[in-house]
Amino acid sequence: MRNRRNKIHELPKGLFKNQSQLIEIDLPRNDISVIQRGVFRGASAVETLNLERNHLERLEANVFRGLTNLRELKLAGNRLMLIDSKAFRALRQLEKLDLRANRLRDLKYMNCDKDDLAVASSTDHDVTRLLQKLVS
Repeated sequence: MRNRRNKIHELPKGLFKNQSQLIEIDLPRNDISVIQRGVFRGASAVETLNLERNHLERLEANVFRGLTNLRELKLAGNRLMLIDSKAFRALRQLEKLDLRANRLRDLKYMNCDKDDLAVASSTDHDVTRLLQKLVS
């Protein structure tokens, strides 16, 4: 599903209900500031989620629940300042996480059970600490 530059503001709960065949969700360059818990339930086949260049400021606990096959999560170019320690809890298959160009200062509270997760971040975008190994 591709929906670029459409001024979407929110991803409401149930949006992807019964979308078990969906492989990619591509929503960059919208105005998304809120992702409701439960929005991804029913989208278990999704492997790539692109939310780059939106207006996300925080990620709540379990916000990605339902994305059991997600391998790549693109969150670059948002306004992220806070990521709940349980935000990525359901993402057991996650291999790539892009957090570049956000307002994060410290990721020490971000938990993930993947030892080999590739995290893209940049110190010139106020990420002052990134753990080498993210564990729950």
